[in-house]
Amino acid sequence: MGAKANLLTDTKIRGLKCESGKQYKKVAVGGEDNLYLFVYPDMKNGAKGGKIFKYFYDRNKSETLGRYPELSLGEARERARNFERDRAQREETEKIITLEAAVDMFIKFKSKTLAKTTLSKEYLRVKNYLYPTLKDKDIRKITKKDILAPLKALNEAQGLADSVRRCKNFISRTFDYMIGLDLIEDNVADMVKSSIFTIPKEKHFSAITDEPRIGDFLKAINSVSARTSAHVRNALIFAVLTGSRPGNIRAMEWSEVDFSKRTWRISFEKMKSRREHIIGLSDQAMKILEFQKYFSKGRYVFSSKDRPLSENTVNKLISNLGFKDEMTAHGVRAMFKTVCSNHGKDKDVAERCLAHAVTDKLQKAYDRSENSPEMIERKRELLQWYADYLDSIEPIKIIDVKNLY
Repeated sequence: MGAKANLLTDTKIRGLKCESGKQYKKVAVGGEDNLYLFVYPDMKNGAKGGKIFKYFYDRNKSETLGRYPELSLGEARERARNFERDRAQREETEKIITLEAAVDMFIKFKSKTLAKTTLSKEYLRVKNYLYPTLKDKDIRKITKKDILAPLKALNEAQGLADSVRRCKNFISRTFDYMIGLDLIEDNVADMVKSSIFTIPKEKHFSAITDEPRIGDFLKAINSVSARTSAHVRNALIFAVLTGSRPGNIRAMEWSEVDFSKRTWRISFEKMKSRREHIIGLSDQAMKILEFQKYFSKGRYVFSSKDRPLSENTVNKLISNLGFKDEMTAHGVRAMFKTVCSNHGKDKDVAERCLAHAVTDKLQKAYDRSENSPEMIERKRELLQWYADYLDSIEPIKIIDVKNLY
């Protein structure tokens, strides 16, 4: 802002004249930096010289705002402020926004509501499928063809229909976000229709659900040597006993376990549903944790190192046991759900044990009780029944630490 003592007034302006022999007189208006009044000399034909407001920016560049007195002092100052504001906005929007920058902005925005693992998978698809050709391209110059060409080629060459469709949908949502920020006007990704990519039939995780094969599966687990595969073996047994997602078990930390309350608390950041999940543990599950205390000295329950088990370790063990085509680490969830259903157990409690999203409007009203002491105990009781049921088929050998030495 200019000094108040130097503010021009209408009275001062009326008294301003351009000295003889000069092309103009430049006077600071005050009230706004870089705003000037140019006073021109009277014409030889007697016409009065004009008085024009000009706003200067970028050193010697100027914008003519209007002629005095048609444009008042107050209006001139307001126009100067608006011009500077609009110019700053234009410069901001005129900056190049690469696809990489747009994706980073969208991921940062979605990190508040989506799990880190989900966003990581979305990012890797974009990085592998679109970054090779579009990473540094301004999103305002990206065309429908730019997005369609690499995705169509991948789909036809490698049969990646589902991944390609997910990548396209993620970029479409990214462009929608950019439109919301007023950085682009059109969503060219939305013009690429997912229907052109052949989507394979949904693949369900393999799972054993009949009692005889469940017994065979448990016998196979019991045959695994605790000396050579203790962490992996126990991770698999714990998955069987709790019906938990493989990723949650691999990333299970000691800080999440409460031995006095016999619970496992998984933070919302780790959950697919983005809701905290508390599991009441059975006697058998607690014995597994007691065993692991002797061997897992780091941060993670089922690892002797300061990093979790790799993603395919448990599935590799299942495959080595001869159940590659019948069972997966994720399949233990279907096994738990099917057994509970076949024995008439409470469906709602079983779903809550699995941390499945509740879709029924009436059930949603009870979400506030999800982690109440009563519900945790009901989940524990069901998991205890399930562990005992498995033991009745084939007792799971939970190794006593003393027997290892």
